[in-house]
Amino acid sequence: MKASDILGLNDLKTKVVKVDQWDMDVTIRELDLDQGMQFFGMISNISDDNPTITAEQVAKIVVWGVVDAESGKNVFSDSDIPKLVKKNRIPLMFLYQEISALSGDDAEKN
Repeated sequence: MKASDILGLNDLKTKVVKVDQWDMDVTIRELDLDQGMQFFGMISNISDDNPTITAEQVAKIVVWGVVDAESGKNVFSDSDIPKLVKKNRIPLMFLYQEISALSGDDAEKN
């Protein structure tokens, strides 16, 4: 076994979800290690005294997790966050929850 054997693998799960409000299927991908650690850092700061996640944080997860079905490349970039936070909250929260669930399965098992 060589490092290239592992590093060359596409080991991030993807899933196609139906976004009713947009009347389209959207491909999502689980967060990679760096993104996942940043995400879990965001939500670890949530407590009874601070029960909310910001719109920018939700948009950031959507930016990281929504990918093109064919290329696997991110559909959105960080520069889209100001525009995303002005969109309908229902589809964005749905995508946030779906990406979170797809990314959290292994962390919850360990």
